[in-house]
Amino acid sequence: MKRTKEEALITREQVLQASLRVFRRKGYAATTLEEIAQEAGFTRGAIYSHFEGKGQLYQLLIQQGFLRLNEAFEEAFDVEGSVEERLRNLLIRPLAFVEEDVLAQGVIELTLFKSEVSVSFVSYQAGKQQGTQALVARIIQILDEGIVQGEIRAEIDKQGVALALLATLNGAILIWFQSEKAFSLKGLAPTLADTLLNGLMLSE
Repeated sequence: MKRTKEEALITREQVLQASLRVFRRKGYAATTLEEIAQEAGFTRGAIYSHFEGKGQLYQLLIQQGFLRLNEAFEEAFDVEGSVEERLRNLLIRPLAFVEEDVLAQGVIELTLFKSEVSVSFVSYQAGKQQGTQALVARIIQILDEGIVQGEIRAEIDKQGVALALLATLNGAILIWFQSEKAFSLKGLAPTLADTLLNGLMLSE
């Protein structure tokens, strides 16, 4: 019986989810396609009907995970309000998203702790660097608005502040993974926001 397009999409998603679980347990180099097939409940042939191999599976997972992270940042930037509210949202929403999204967690864990030299993603690294530069530029734009509106101290190093904001997010996520999720990222986020913003905002 010929499978429907919907069934084929379900199969692809099942294989991607299974490959993420195996990659997280074993890393890329130690994972075999047979193990992914077993985890997904399919044959190797079924996987080859959708993917070229484990390298393509890994790349797709990385791409999807960081696309989800980028979407979370876009949603954070789109929130309206005062400059302080917008900056606070940028510090809180991404951390809450990471704590709640399994794919984003898996991809971050793979790239931070289980990436191997044998997996070459030059274009991915270049795209990640460009994405960071774009985030810095957008944060600086918000800081400029705050300075013009008299909400933020004019003498701040805007690029340094933007990088500090991203470093705060990255550092919190790194510690969260290293502590085996011993605390809540979502719960910590307001404290991080208060700590960083207290040094930026002008007193009323």
